[in-house]
Amino acid sequence: MRLLAAITCIVVFLTACAQNDIAVLAVPEGWDTVSPGSTPVDATTAAILFKKVCVENYPDTAKTDAAIKSMPFAQNLVTGTHYHRNFDLSFKVNGGGEPMCSMIFSSRDKAFLLAVAMASTASISGEATFHPDTGDGHADGPNGSVFRFRAATKNGRKKYYHAVLIPAP
Repeated sequence: MRLLAAITCIVVFLTACAQNDIAVLAVPEGWDTVSPGSTPVDATTAAILFKKVCVENYPDTAKTDAAIKSMPFAQNLVTGTHYHRNFDLSFKVNGGGEPMCSMIFSSRDKAFLLAVAMASTASISGEATFHPDTGDGHADGPNGSVFRFRAATKNGRKKYYHAVLIPAP
C-alpha cells in the first residue's frame, strides 16, 4: 500500500513539473502574430535606423538587442524578428554561429537612392559598388563585415529592400 502511495505521489509530482515546463515554454497569446507598422520608410530614416542598430553594434548581438529595445519594436517570439510599431520595417539579428544584422523595409524612394544612403552609413572606406539599374550594392562594413543591399521583393504596390551586415568571406 505504501509503495502504491509513493508511486502515486511521484507520478503527481512529475506531472505537475511537466505542466509547469510547458507553461514556461508557451508563447504568450498574440506574440506569434506580431507584424510591422504600415508607414513606408524614407532613405534618411532607413539609414539612421540601420546605423543605430547594426552598424554601431556589429557583431555584438547584446548591444544590437539593446539598441532595438530602446526603440518602438515588438519581437515575434517564434521567429525572433523585431518589428517596428510604426514603420514597415523589421530587424533580424543572429548571434548563433555567424553574426548577422539584417533589416527589411518598404520605401517609396528609388532603390539607388536607398542604396547610397544605406552604404554611406555602413561603408568603412566610404566606397561602395552599386548596380546602376537595380541599386543592388555592397561595401566593406565595420568590424570585418560586408554590407549588402538589394531590392528584396514587391508586395502589391509596396517595394521592399534588404540591408544586411554579414561576416566578410
